[in-house]
Amino acid sequence: MLGTVACCLCCPQPVFSQRLEKSLNGRWEFQRAGAEGGWKRVMLPNSFEEHEGVDFDGIGTYRKTIAPIKLPEGTRLILHFQAVATHSEVRFDGRLIGTHLGGWTPFRFDVTELVKGSPSKPHLVQVKVDERVGHNSQGFLPVFAPHFGGIWQGVKLMIVPETWIDDLSILSVGDPKSGQVRLELPLSNSVNVKEASASVVVRLRGVGKKEWSEKRTFTAKLSSGKLNFDVPIKDWEFWSPATPNLYELQLRLGESFQAEPVDKSWERTVVTTRAAFRTMTIHGDQLLLNDKPVSVRGLLNWGYAPPRVAPSIDEKHFRSELELARSYGFNMMKFCLWVPPKRYLEMADEMGMLTWVEYPTWHSKWTPEQLPKLRGEFTEFFHYDRNHPSVVLRSLTCETGPSADLG
Repeated sequence: MLGTVACCLCCPQPVFSQRLEKSLNGRWEFQRAGAEGGWKRVMLPNSFEEHEGVDFDGIGTYRKTIAPIKLPEGTRLILHFQAVATHSEVRFDGRLIGTHLGGWTPFRFDVTELVKGSPSKPHLVQVKVDERVGHNSQGFLPVFAPHFGGIWQGVKLMIVPETWIDDLSILSVGDPKSGQVRLELPLSNSVNVKEASASVVVRLRGVGKKEWSEKRTFTAKLSSGKLNFDVPIKDWEFWSPATPNLYELQLRLGESFQAEPVDKSWERTVVTTRAAFRTMTIHGDQLLLNDKPVSVRGLLNWGYAPPRVAPSIDEKHFRSELELARSYGFNMMKFCLWVPPKRYLEMADEMGMLTWVEYPTWHSKWTPEQLPKLRGEFTEFFHYDRNHPSVVLRSLTCETGPSADLG
């Protein structure tokens, strides 16, 4: 059902409430590898170095007991990590549910079957983290600061419908030729689904911008587990540094599930993506943004944010860096050999700062044995930043030499 919540006194906003989220940030326990007993209280998100000291470069296990969960009928429970450095081994109630390699991008696991049938039982989440100093995608930051590891970005639980939109790999791009936003929605748990419908509302983001559109529903056959369709945008506007026009799209898959909070600790959320209309092309030695020449004045950013060892996750920090760069006449921020938190890229989109993402494979081991791992990490990198209009340049590596040709 399409509902409304008040975003301001004069502008009610439609909401597709089809997901519930509960933050697991805050108090956890930590134990160094090889220690007997020795569990200590720590606050997450944080790096190893914040609670173990900058000389710690090893392996440790985090654990947290979570309250009993009574799943609504026809839903699934997802455990989500925004970023963990570097190799994660995740257990739920003692059972291994999955692993992840790479310290920069989000990942998640379905734990539905482990909570069904035990609505009154608390559950234990354990995460064994190996910092892996020297890993292929550790980046350049350890040259300036000690190497970092640990659960350095947020953790949460999500209650979603049986078949749900995998928002980690949505494609959402405005096409200036057609005046439409191209949407590619990967669906999880869709093995038996041949056709699906998605409802969309759209608005031009920002104070004083347009209100939400009427709900539109698109039905399509699934192709390789993905739902593809185009959303026409009336009187669309270009994104540029001078006019950073962003379109917000709220998405709902089908009409069968209306999320209701399990208790006060759960928050109703909306599956949202953003899109923009802009082109970036090359004519000779000239860069063209929306077919107009642009002179790039870039600033190098290594993610160094003292006194932290890991990059900052504070929105105020992101804003201060972007505003400082602009005040000195720069129009591009180059994220050199690191991947910034998602909110940093969103703020660059909102503020009209061009960005260059150089993926953190510096002096990497580009060998046949390492390629499968590198391809896995790069796939996540591409999904992570591809909808951001501010990202106009990408580098796949830096100073690697001819071995990079192997990729």
